[in-house]
Amino acid sequence: MKKFLKTGIFVGALAMSAGAAFAADDIFHTGETTVTKGSNVITIDNNVKYINYVEDDTLHVTLHFTATCNVLITGLTAGHKEFTPKGVAGTGPTNVAFPLVAGASGDVTFDLQFTDLKKAGKAKHFGMAHLNLALSADSDCNTVTETPVNVGVQVSVSTADHP
Repeated sequence: MKKFLKTGIFVGALAMSAGAAFAADDIFHTGETTVTKGSNVITIDNNVKYINYVEDDTLHVTLHFTATCNVLITGLTAGHKEFTPKGVAGTGPTNVAFPLVAGASGDVTFDLQFTDLKKAGKAKHFGMAHLNLALSADSDCNTVTETPVNVGVQVSVSTADHP
């Protein structure tokens, strides 16, 4: 069984794999958070829920961000507990891609796979992946991205057609 390592750090932009398999699962909900650093108000997707997930499928996840001033994405790492609840495992993120230059909007994309899910009832299995998105923010709109910001990201899956 593969497991995402706590020491795994994904920094920089990687090219998307043209041959990657993508799940046909449904995005049920996308939540967002707003972080303010000086004059910069940053809004970023940070909670994505998929339904009808098929265990071992590869999810292609996209997180969108907007900001008042420039933002530079600097990395994506595993959270303190990368997969929850107990017994849930997976691989990823892989094929991580984000803008290489600072900007006021953009997307972060990556692939994620759940290899073991937690059973909940007769026909439902679920799991969560926890990630940290690191960025540098321009706090005074002078084009210098000097302020570090970390945003917790959660990706949830359910094998049922409801959350």
